[in-house]
Amino acid sequence: MNHFLTLKDLTQEDISKLFTMADQIKNGDFSKILEGKTFALFFPNTSIRTRITFEKGIKELGGVVLSPHGRQ
Repeated sequence: MNHFLTLKDLTQEDISKLFTMADQIKNGDFSKILEGKTFALFFPNTSIRTRITFEKGIKELGGVVLSPHGRQ
């Protein structure tokens, strides 16, 4: 498993792959890429827009969101 902590951790090839995948997701090619995956999100109460944006994106890609706010 690779970890992304800073751009310096990525090679030029990694960055190119990320942009290619982003284009494919935008075009609907990976509509269920997160199917079968569950994500636990922890955001401070002041970050409601960020949390909702992440939840929406994960659900649109087929994932399940666990949240301490009681929403799934």
